[in-house]
Amino acid sequence: MTCQELERLLYPYLDGEFQPEERHDVESHLEGCSACVARVDEEMQLRQALRRAAKHAVSTQGTRAPASLRAGIQSGLH
Repeated sequence: MTCQELERLLYPYLDGEFQPEERHDVESHLEGCSACVARVDEEMQLRQALRRAAKHAVSTQGTRAPASLRAGIQSGLH
């Protein structure tokens, strides 16, 4: 596997969409490529930051949609 191939497969790999043999190919490449390890780590950190931000937004705003959005949906239903 090349670095370009890993880049193309990065998101399915991180999403757990691979079969065991495909996962092994990616992980074998990662064992010998510090640049790709850094890329995977960077993407994982970004995903974690987005999850934290989303949780924070929900906890500070509550779980209700903004009133303007709810009103727009209601008027569209009628």
